[in-house]
Amino acid sequence: MKVIITDHQFEHANRERGIVEGAGFEMLEAQCKTEEDLIAKVSDADALIVQWAPITANVIAALSNCKAIVRYGIGVDNVDLDAAREKGIPVYNIPDYCIDEVADHAMALALAGARQLKQTEERFKAGTWKIVPPNLMNAFRTMVFATAGYGRIAREVLKRAAGFKFHLAAYDPYVGEEEMKENGVEKLSIDELFDRADILSLNLPLTGETNHFVNAD
Repeated sequence: MKVIITDHQFEHANRERGIVEGAGFEMLEAQCKTEEDLIAKVSDADALIVQWAPITANVIAALSNCKAIVRYGIGVDNVDLDAAREKGIPVYNIPDYCIDEVADHAMALALAGARQLKQTEERFKAGTWKIVPPNLMNAFRTMVFATAGYGRIAREVLKRAAGFKFHLAAYDPYVGEEEMKENGVEKLSIDELFDRADILSLNLPLTGETNHFVNAD
């Protein structure tokens, strides 16, 4: 059995290699970035492990013996799910992949924006020091921190926001009001989300439904 990692951005894949080869299988690292490279290098794979490579309908059509496609991550938007379904190849994700790391980074960006760190840094670089911020800042306790989506990452982001005394809110049509309320989160409609959120964190999988969630309208 041949397991091929289509691409990865890590220093090495020793952990994956240890697991795969320890089970008696062969593992290759293809480092493909294009559809053409994938078709040329991974068509004989029994299983694919994918990070960013585009697993298009053409790539899937070229797979002669593939039994599984596994995505490094939660989202599977770089895999043509319809084509995989038609060919009978199951697609798997890693539902807890980097949840804390993403939530930490989202919170860091939110705090940097709310406290105008970029604008202040630009003043420093220009040789100007002023105690007054470039624009009026509000106390966190008076601000609404909202997420679009209320999945695993969104919940972790809101847990972090709670520590700064933000009012917590979220929009998610698939999660009930009571479930959010139990966690101290106010459920918003989509119109309320854009009307009331002082800080909005987008924590959504990329699907046909969520594509262009934020748009000119």
